[in-house]
Amino acid sequence: MAAPLVRVLVLSCHGTFYPSLRCFRHFPLEGASHIKDLRFCHPVRAFVSQWCLRSPRTYTGAEVSSSAAGKSRHAQHSPGSAVFSDTESRASDSDDFQHATSDQQTSSPFDGNREGEVSEKDVRIYSDKSWASVPRRRRQEKEVQSLPDDAPANAKTVAMKIRREQILERKIKEKSRSASSDEHNQKNEADQSVPTKRRDLDSKGFRNLRHQVQDLSRFQEDTVASILFRSVIYNEGELIAIDKPYGLPSHGGPGVVHSVDSLLPLLAKKLRLEKSNPHWKLYLVHRLDKETTGVMLLAKTEDMAQRLHHMFVRHQVGKKYWLVTVGVPDPQEGVIDMPMVEREVAGKHRMGIRPDIGAVYKNLGRLGRGEGTRAVTNFRVINENDHAALVEVRPETGVKHQIRVHMALGMDCPVLGDHKYSHHSKLAPQRLPMAILHQLGIRQAKARTVPMHLHAREIKLPEFLNGKNLYIATRVPRFFQQNMKRLKLKVP
Repeated sequence: MAAPLVRVLVLSCHGTFYPSLRCFRHFPLEGASHIKDLRFCHPVRAFVSQWCLRSPRTYTGAEVSSSAAGKSRHAQHSPGSAVFSDTESRASDSDDFQHATSDQQTSSPFDGNREGEVSEKDVRIYSDKSWASVPRRRRQEKEVQSLPDDAPANAKTVAMKIRREQILERKIKEKSRSASSDEHNQKNEADQSVPTKRRDLDSKGFRNLRHQVQDLSRFQEDTVASILFRSVIYNEGELIAIDKPYGLPSHGGPGVVHSVDSLLPLLAKKLRLEKSNPHWKLYLVHRLDKETTGVMLLAKTEDMAQRLHHMFVRHQVGKKYWLVTVGVPDPQEGVIDMPMVEREVAGKHRMGIRPDIGAVYKNLGRLGRGEGTRAVTNFRVINENDHAALVEVRPETGVKHQIRVHMALGMDCPVLGDHKYSHHSKLAPQRLPMAILHQLGIRQAKARTVPMHLHAREIKLPEFLNGKNLYIATRVPRFFQQNMKRLKLKVP
């Protein structure tokens, strides 16, 4: 009984107070057709969105008329205009994916490179690690600020504009509060006679790069598992890809506190794999060095793990790495084909090279046992200055420490921060040129605090996703970007 009475009351108010009430001006008259009048559905949605947000902003008639005119122009242009508008609305709902794709198309050197343009058989997943780790409030702010001013007027864009005005008001208030607190802190610091010591400076006043990366061994297991959970960049079907953080080894061993392998049960619990499928659990597919960051693949089933493992063994997986070298490789593009062998240096085992070039390097060949393992690495210089270079590497094989050994011992351009392979016959901290020390703001005694700059930029799985090539890429970590900026290395 209540519903009919409410309907009668609304209709009576609509007929009696229609000329005076502003909100009812957007509704059509009694004899109007809802299908022919393009302004009907749109103002109702806008009015409801404003009421839900409780904002003083009003939805002006100009925005309604412009939207209606735009829709009528689309309708007159072609009969398929309604489908085009639907695709536009769906694309606006996936701003994150568009943001990631546009970033890769503008800044990533992998698009349109030696392998040709992106075809219909390619599916690219480009993830920004910082985007996944920021709180929800900051993600909403970034989405609202990315809205163009000339966006078509619909319910979502109006709500986003209202939210943007509210965010600006809140930021102005926060800025005024922070300014007042800064003045208070400056007064207190002026009263103190002993200056405070910065954590990123050493006793001589030079910078200390140890703070750029976290020491995950000091964290609890659940905390490291949460960091690993936030680093998930792809989770579809039976495949998971993570952006492996710095300082986390792939496998356990002597002195290892946390590893990716030991954290897989906790990661599976946080991903709620048992609720999706009770037979799913995480498997490690391949490995990355402890100091290497970037894309790392995990499988949810044993069959998928074996399938991916066979692809790695057969060298079917395309891998691309970014690294910063001490010195500029000469030539700036080429192929390194040098067998590798394990040898002993200063009482410890590490990998070395064994070139098959006759008696010229006969003594170097005796350092290892056996003929060695075939190792092939493709490289090209992306950007360089006089003392450092940003290099893209594509290894064809997967030998242990292959990139580090080939660049350091084969090209005499070790990876910045790689203290294990910076010297041929000893294990010592890396010796950096004076120009790099000056640009980084450190002294040679603190060169051991420089983190290794080696990042697994992209992985390609050929014909993996319904016959399409799957590309999974991620950005370099923050310390990598900061030191590239100090070394004046840019991505073209």
